[in-house]
Amino acid sequence: LSFFFFKQKTAYEMLRSLVGSEMCIRDRYNLEEAENRYERRWMEKENRRVKAKYIKQEKQRLAKLFQMAYDNDPRIQAWKKAEEEEKLKAKLEKQRQKEQRIREEHEKKRKIEEEKQLKIQSCLLYTSDAADDLLCVDLGGRRIIKKK
Repeated sequence: LSFFFFKQKTAYEMLRSLVGSEMCIRDRYNLEEAENRYERRWMEKENRRVKAKYIKQEKQRLAKLFQMAYDNDPRIQAWKKAEEEEKLKAKLEKQRQKEQRIREEHEKKRKIEEEKQLKIQSCLLYTSDAADDLLCVDLGGRRIIKKK
């Protein structure tokens, strides 16, 4: 089956499928035709520039091919979907915890306010012996006796 696949490819497609050192890129200039070393160096430089350009294009083509394969792979799509759902669940859980924490803080503040209101509204209780005499008041087990 693979033989049939390769047989259907054209020579141009096969050349483009090679990468790196296997890539068959013809030099633009033949170094043997140079008249002097300066011209040969310039030709070498131009040949390297052309090769670098083709190699860059080939890498971009392969990157595009890999990205297309990656984007269309059903396993990758399922994995991405599961990852998004997991992130969404984590986000919702974090938001729920934040709301719970805020509710707890409000409840604490409300209880503290209620306690303050109770302290303000509560009156002093007089003990039975101090209740007869308004000059003596029992505050937490201590007697305060006011002199006339």
